[in-house]
Amino acid sequence: LLTEFKASEKVIFIISPFITEKAVEEFVGVIPNNVIVKAICRLLPFDVASGSCSIPALKKGIEANWSIYRLENLHAKIYSIDDNKIYSGSANATANGLMIHAKGNIEACNEVSASVENKKFISNIFNAASPVDMQALINMEKYIKENVNIHKDNEDLNWPEEILPENKTIWVRDFTVL
Repeated sequence: LLTEFKASEKVIFIISPFITEKAVEEFVGVIPNNVIVKAICRLLPFDVASGSCSIPALKKGIEANWSIYRLENLHAKIYSIDDNKIYSGSANATANGLMIHAKGNIEACNEVSASVENKKFISNIFNAASPVDMQALINMEKYIKENVNIHKDNEDLNWPEEILPENKTIWVRDFTVL
């Protein structure tokens, strides 16, 4: 994956429920500066409080000019490079998921066709997601520090409205035209 990222020329999409600092550091270290990077994670309070998703990692991404998004029901792990290579599997964008250090998880990640349907699937994930900016990350970090014990056992809890406003848009998947 790092070899593919290093050879990228246009755009990289990182779709992973969990993103941590070591993975972002590795990615930033090899991705050319001119490449557009869009990353999406689940980013629930529980994920941050438990260390599964790292706000400092996402801040590093923003500092490297990445666009960061969140989708609270995300479970997919997909890496797309220049619209011509797509890897899908079980590997989160974490040190363990990508086996960046000596010990890590045994994961499966396969190259899949960069078909029109697969690219549309990736696009749909980003279209359903909400952008996250630096100020939102700062507010989330502060909230977790102030309320660290509240979230460790509550996976269903979401961010307060003042930190991350709920998307009040209506999404329609199937619509019958009469």
